[in-house]
Amino acid sequence: MIRLSGEIEALVLTEDQATKIRYQLLEFIPARRCIVHRGPGIVIEVAGREPDELAPGILRRIEQIAECTFRVESAPDGSSKA
Repeated sequence: MIRLSGEIEALVLTEDQATKIRYQLLEFIPARRCIVHRGPGIVIEVAGREPDELAPGILRRIEQIAECTFRVESAPDGSSKA
């Protein structure tokens, strides 16, 4: 699973930002499931995919939408911040 962790701990995404990010990941990776924890402490999880499948252009677009940078990590499927 791909886990993107926002570098700005106090940041909270709006519902609109979360929807746009979810769309980008579901359409362009493509992924079957994407969970966006809006924050504070943004975490985005994309099940069934690995970090090397996240193209740099998609990551840049997500960072533009969220207005922050992300740390890209691999995590076992089924682990969740919730």
